[in-house]
Amino acid sequence: MWRCRFLILLVVLGPTVCGCTPELTRSDAERKIAAHEGLKEWAIQIPMHSDALRKSADEGFLLTSGKIDSIAGSTTNLIELKTAVSTKVTATGISDVPGTTNQKEVQFTWTYVDLPSKVKRFAADGGTGISIFRLFDDGWRIERIKTSPSDKPIALSEEEKREDEADLATEQEKRRVEAQKQRVLAQIAEEARRQESDRLAKRVLESKTYTKTIAEVKFSHTFLMVGGPPIAGEQDITLSDVTITFKEHIYGRTKPTPFTIWFGYITGMSTTSDIRVTSRPEDGWLYVETDRDRWDHQSTIFEIPFQNAAQRDDFLKKFSAALQQWRNRFNGLPPFAFQ
Repeated sequence: MWRCRFLILLVVLGPTVCGCTPELTRSDAERKIAAHEGLKEWAIQIPMHSDALRKSADEGFLLTSGKIDSIAGSTTNLIELKTAVSTKVTATGISDVPGTTNQKEVQFTWTYVDLPSKVKRFAADGGTGISIFRLFDDGWRIERIKTSPSDKPIALSEEEKREDEADLATEQEKRRVEAQKQRVLAQIAEEARRQESDRLAKRVLESKTYTKTIAEVKFSHTFLMVGGPPIAGEQDITLSDVTITFKEHIYGRTKPTPFTIWFGYITGMSTTSDIRVTSRPEDGWLYVETDRDRWDHQSTIFEIPFQNAAQRDDFLKKFSAALQQWRNRFNGLPPFAFQ
């Protein structure tokens, strides 16, 4: 009778009475690892495989376009799902932690069970990990867990491959059509630019083309030479419908020096100037200001002498009218036309 009671107590208390350590089986370890927060985070944040971003771009940026309903968002290496999926944990080895009698190291892998087919194209095939278990009075508990996601793609079924290839072909055709559309639009735009450039070139040429002389003044003049005595000569000023030209012909020199100013360069006219040479009389001079000249592309004031103020004022009246008429006619020319 006593022996029977001892056997019943031994069966009930088990390892506690005999001093044996409870065994940590692979199935128990897999169940505990799958339920641990360290692995559950990988059930909603899915690692991408190494080629996922390029593949997403090839298929119309599926990861960021909102075209996959199950995806809430993505980063450079993670796909965030709206709802967690199931994982399958497989323990690949269990060993004692060196120097301990109540700790176990469990190496494991995990894979995904029910990922949506379009997500599988970009997801990595799970990962690996190590979990340290410690024995407590109520059994084995996970003390810490370390995971390393894979960067290898998940193997697709034949049906999933066909679906993937069809989506890729659709996106490529869409891009081909869009590229053709953009080429046509570019050709239309280029033709429009060419026509506009031709039109402007004709307008600029027209704005520089002489058609008539409006006024001409010629008279003898004494030129003041820097560092020398005055020299006699002749001044010839011609006003056309697009330019003003003045030639200083100094006697004794074989060729007059002509200066022609296109109306497009003229920014102002005045009968006085702050830079007037002090030895010149103020009476009878016209100052024409331009925004560039034909030598150094800088603003220049041309000083044009007349016999007297009356002659200058009469010429200035015709000059102002011709310039205003030109500006009214060619007002639409853009600034680069004057370069």
